[in-house]
Amino acid sequence: ANSSSFPAVERGSCASAVLMNPPGCYNSYPSHVKPQSSPHLPLLMGLLEQNGAKFTNLRWVTETGSTNQDLLLDLAQGDASDDAVLVASKQNAGRGRQGRSWITGTGSVAVSYAKALSNLSANSGWLPLLTAVAVKKVVESNYDREISVKWPNDCLVDGQKVAGILVERNQEFAVIGLGINISSAPEIETATSLGLSDQVVIVADLLVEIKNAANQIQILTDKEIQEFISPLISTIGKNVEVTNLDGSVTIGHAVGIGLNGALLLSEGTSTIEILSGDVKHLRDADER
Repeated sequence: ANSSSFPAVERGSCASAVLMNPPGCYNSYPSHVKPQSSPHLPLLMGLLEQNGAKFTNLRWVTETGSTNQDLLLDLAQGDASDDAVLVASKQNAGRGRQGRSWITGTGSVAVSYAKALSNLSANSGWLPLLTAVAVKKVVESNYDREISVKWPNDCLVDGQKVAGILVERNQEFAVIGLGINISSAPEIETATSLGLSDQVVIVADLLVEIKNAANQIQILTDKEIQEFISPLISTIGKNVEVTNLDGSVTIGHAVGIGLNGALLLSEGTSTIEILSGDVKHLRDADER
């Protein structure tokens, strides 16, 4: 578990997982519907207080369309600021990478966390991978489940997806969106859950580590993050198939992570940089 601890420091864009200036923010609730606060909120606040973690604006609602879009709207209207958090027990209109739907239902939660972009010493494009490593740290340290991080932003248990991250940003803030299957997973062949019954405790643990991960970009350089992240990404060292945004396919051997968070592939005698795309880890039988 200690392998995913952040490096100590003495001083105070991976495009595939970061959406720059997403489409106009909308209120994912109809104007006549007021979000209902979750009964989990008081316990969550108590656990975070015990851990000494402070957030400027913390909400947990029973249902919404998209926690990322709600939080982006709050930020745009001045109703939220740095360190704001929105958790939803159900999300019915969320977006994943490349415009896919991102639905969380019973047994899963959606978490969004706002980070101000000012005074960052490293590329904000590291946020998806840093968040995935934060999930890895929490789950492996406290819940005896082994997590592998697949570039750029997926957390896997035994090769099946248990959590995904999408970061959306405006001019001032990045909103880190995390969807995690805690007690059950959607009926999708590639999905699984952690099989845990208590959602509140792990959400509290995750928020502490996500905040810690986001703070690393204020104190670490791109090189330091690259050196910390690289050994923790399961994609490195594997033969992979990347489906690019235009539908073309690139096959190569993943040899590292660039200073901007890009995946570096060895293809023949050259090394290419993958900024965006879906990655499939290849077994020998799949390789072409």
